Amino acid sequence: MEKRLILAILLITVVLIFFNIINAPVPKQQDKLEISDEKIEQLLGEAVFKPVKSKEIVVDLPLYTALISEKGGIKSFRLNEYKTRNAGIGQLQQQLQKAQEQFRKQARAYGANADSPILYSIKKLRYEISHLKESNNDNGVEIISFSEIDRASLPPFLQIKDKNNKLIWAENDNYNLLTPAPNQIHLIQEIPGFISIKKEFSFDPNSYLVRVKLVVENIGTGPVEDCDFLITCGPDVGMDEGIRAFTRFEPLVFVNNQLKKEQFGRGSQNKILEKTEYGKVDWVALQDKYFAKILIPGEPVKSAYLHKNEQEEYTIGLKAEIPSLRPSQLSEISFDIYLGPKKLEDLYKVGKETPRIVDYGLFGNLFQIVHVLKFFHKLTDNYGVAIILLTVLINIILFPLSLKSFKSMKEMRTLQPEIEKIRRAFKDDPQGMNREVMELYRRHKVNPAGGCLPMLLQLPIFVGLFVTLRTVIELRSAPFILWVKDLSLPDALPLPFNAPYIGSTINILPIFMAVATFLQQKFSATTGTSQSMFWIFPFVMLFIFYNFPSGLVLYFLCSSVFTILSQIWINRPESKKI
Repeated sequence: MEKRLILAILLITVVLIFFNIINAPVPKQQDKLEISDEKIEQLLGEAVFKPVKSKEIVVDLPLYTALISEKGGIKSFRLNEYKTRNAGIGQLQQQLQKAQEQFRKQARAYGANADSPILYSIKKLRYEISHLKESNNDNGVEIISFSEIDRASLPPFLQIKDKNNKLIWAENDNYNLLTPAPNQIHLIQEIPGFISIKKEFSFDPNSYLVRVKLVVENIGTGPVEDCDFLITCGPDVGMDEGIRAFTRFEPLVFVNNQLKKEQFGRGSQNKILEKTEYGKVDWVALQDKYFAKILIPGEPVKSAYLHKNEQEEYTIGLKAEIPSLRPSQLSEISFDIYLGPKKLEDLYKVGKETPRIVDYGLFGNLFQIVHVLKFFHKLTDNYGVAIILLTVLINIILFPLSLKSFKSMKEMRTLQPEIEKIRRAFKDDPQGMNREVMELYRRHKVNPAGGCLPMLLQLPIFVGLFVTLRTVIELRSAPFILWVKDLSLPDALPLPFNAPYIGSTINILPIFMAVATFLQQKFSATTGTSQSMFWIFPFVMLFIFYNFPSGLVLYFLCSSVFTILSQIWINRPESKKI
């Protein structure tokens, strides 16, 4: 009876499932949105930045040349000491081609309009490529980004919000421009029946710090309720040069005497997100590898503000409170904007812990390697030579550890014949083999880990030096010798032809480093070392380091050469016997 019941239930279940399947409504196919190739090409052709004419005032100082626009802020801020590099135009052009093909595919499949995020990326890439071509390595680095210019959100961009964070007003009308004194510019705008806003800019010839004062006056007939000023900067820092940074640079906030890296998480891609940091805000910053925009309040503010858009661009801001204003009553807000290099000497002038934006990594900060590098540069006036001297100094300091490691490896090589005999004698007894090998080590007072431990102790210094050389702005555009024109870029030597995979240039230092790695293995190898590793490992190193900055490759090359010379010196008695 029970078996029949179970069978009946199973049959009924199968019938119901089958019935639901055959009677399920057929999903309607979505109509494919037809779009012609002509329309696609038209949209692509229109994805070009169209500048809006405006009145501007030029501030020409030794450190920078600034352009203040009637649109409300700083339209251009070029650093005279640092020149734009067009070495990455090829990479940006490849990105542009990929973006255009991506847009064509998506448009044919799903349709498209002028508001497509991909079209915005195409417009941005075209502008940045044009910017690099026009600069031609002669113009100063631009700190104002394409996004700020395109969206007319020139720093410091202002918004007024009520206590419920609802937008009351945002800049869109023109200001009146005044120059009351040298290196001072005032922008004035009246919002009829509400308030007047005056931005007072003061430019320091000896600093990248721009001082700003906002003067707000109630020009209406009734009181203005207390509200908040949102003062923003961004998105982005400057123009993309198309040169790989090898790391991401998140916005930073120094709040409650603590440095915080603002990360929005992996799930934040293609999403608009905001963050607010409350407490004692000393500054909030946008950064790339070498440059930064820092907003520094002159008096306590309510919070720091961070925003990420769908294009993964970041904006920073300060939220300051405006008290209730009676008619004709004034209120003032002061703050500073740092627009300049992540260079310690310049940031120390600003104070307020701003030098902490420069991060050389845990070990780079601990050992203060950058100061030693700068000391050698003062002696030689060449950062390439300074890197060589720094590498030699570090290797000399660590030589006792290296010596112990080399000696341990040498002793291991001398024991290899006896170890091979033990392996053959105990090939069917792994435990007995291990016992005999350990006894052999004990008799000869050899520590099998003696070659590795000293190297591990050296690792923190090498990591610190690696991160420092990758980040330090002093290497940007710093020449070394002959074809090595910029230690922060690969040492590309032009070829008279296009070679497969590498193009029209070849990087020489990584090849030298691969050869040095091969020789280093030859000198340090023990009997039984796989011969294939002698060839594979150098090629792996060549592949990894081929597009690294030449300053980093120079450091590893010099370190390998020093190691080879040390091994030759350690092995000299064996050489005489041969």
